[in-house]
Amino acid sequence: MMKKAFVFVLLVCLFSSFSSSAQTTTNSSRSYFTGRIEKVSLNLGLPPVSTEIWGMTHDANGLPFEIPISFSRFNSQGDIATTYYIANSEATLNEWCDYAHPGGIVRVEGRFWKMTYNIPTYNAVCTRITFENQEIEGTIVLIPKPKVSLPHVSESVPCIRTEAGREFILCEEDDTFVSHDGNEVTICGKPFLLNTNVKIVGDVSQKYAVGVGEIRFLQICAQTVSQQK
Repeated sequence: MMKKAFVFVLLVCLFSSFSSSAQTTTNSSRSYFTGRIEKVSLNLGLPPVSTEIWGMTHDANGLPFEIPISFSRFNSQGDIATTYYIANSEATLNEWCDYAHPGGIVRVEGRFWKMTYNIPTYNAVCTRITFENQEIEGTIVLIPKPKVSLPHVSESVPCIRTEAGREFILCEEDDTFVSHDGNEVTICGKPFLLNTNVKIVGDVSQKYAVGVGEIRFLQICAQTVSQQK
């Protein structure tokens, strides 16, 4: 009986040792990285299986990161995030960010965990995803304000709605939403009426309302604006 117990304890110790060597983590930190959206290969599971997930392996200049970055799914509990966006189609990338596309240059901000799955990686839970110097053309309309606060203030905010129906909330440089005065919206110091077609160049960001739930929305901070026919 004691021999069976000894063998059982030995197996538990070996399994624990193997598991910890296959997956380890350091303390998380908040930071940001800029790079190119690519597929990252990780050895996941026991036994490890090579799996491609969405992330970044190179910076904006094409130089490789010392440790690749893997996009992890949002976790409101603050636990270590180990669920990924499997890179088997562009649809899973759009689950991460509706505006993203393979090869795009992006700045990701959020919480990062250094993990080891035989291949080291930073797990990134992104609370803000930014694409710089984007050109957006559409119509100025009002939409309900995202539920980014508790209690929620029910009001409308101006946005640009494209022909495809995608909506980009207008924001200021200080990250607050652009206000409106009746039917008039001021963008880059220029007044425009609602339902005016405009072309805007600026930084597009997808944000998460952390602590309120998984609420995502696109916004644009305009640098230039021009009226279109």
